[in-house]
Amino acid sequence: MCAQVNEHALRGLTAARTLQQRLGDLIRALATGEGPEGMMRGRLALSGVVMAAARGRELGGRQAERHAAALTVARSLIAPETAS
Repeated sequence: MCAQVNEHALRGLTAARTLQQRLGDLIRALATGEGPEGMMRGRLALSGVVMAAARGRELGGRQAERHAAALTVARSLIAPETAS
């Protein structure tokens, strides 16, 4: 996700293009459907999982708590009818 924030800085690097393509593939796999809403849900779900690992100080709690919260949030975004 950091690569998405720093797209300008990484422009032209082959490895960055590969990373962008793979992140795009993952986001499309997570998307709940066609169109902007589905893609946004996929991106937000992935961002939440990354955030749990990278932003411990800001989020608080223990790592296991953050990961559990990230999965709950991600599931609510990509499978809202089955989230609890």
